Amino acid sequence: IALLEARENVEGVLFYKRNDETLAIACTTGWSKPKRQLHAYSDQRELSTRSRHCDRRRFLAAAAMLLVGLFLPFRASGSVVYLTKEEGMRTLIPEADRFDLDDIKLDDQQLTKAQTLLGEDFKKRDYPFYIGRAGEQIVGYALMLDVVGKERPITFLIGIHPNGKIAGMEVLIYRESEGSAIRYGRFMRQFHNKGQEDPLQLGDDIQPISGATLSSRAATYAARKALALFTVIYGS
Repeated sequence: IALLEARENVEGVLFYKRNDETLAIACTTGWSKPKRQLHAYSDQRELSTRSRHCDRRRFLAAAAMLLVGLFLPFRASGSVVYLTKEEGMRTLIPEADRFDLDDIKLDDQQLTKAQTLLGEDFKKRDYPFYIGRAGEQIVGYALMLDVVGKERPITFLIGIHPNGKIAGMEVLIYRESEGSAIRYGRFMRQFHNKGQEDPLQLGDDIQPISGATLSSRAATYAARKALALFTVIYGS
């Protein structure tokens, strides 16, 4: 519910079982007013009469969608937020006492050079870099990138030392149905202290996680793209 409430123009209702096997229902604030509270019922048939926190029409529509979902085969997928951007930056660049936003818009020359370094075209020119500072000294940079894994984008945060080497990587949001093991240290540590001069080829320099090859490829691409952008923007 908290995740739904945090998203603009999104409302929802959740049905679930509590530990005592009773059925429970919870709604977002805007689903119907007044604000929803959590209720559990011992008999599922009582939902239509005792639930006064979702109006009848919306409840029936939600229940119909739930039943359709139960009988239609689909591959479940959802977003899992592991870290916020701020938590990720503190993890990757712990010595920084503040982070200043440097909202970069690549000019034509920078775009061409970055694409040449990466070996692929970019779909956009705008990239928000966060500069970590301890006092007035720059101690690191961080860049957040969305890269598609198998079907859906994965949100990565890449930390880069002032010397252009990767300080670390974190998965902020994972949206695929499987493969989230890439966020663990045994995979992410392979990127530490890699720079633009390192090839970072998956299966050679970077060993993929079994069962998460496409997610491993997405992470490798994110690292290479971050290094290319850093080199173009901040490299000497």
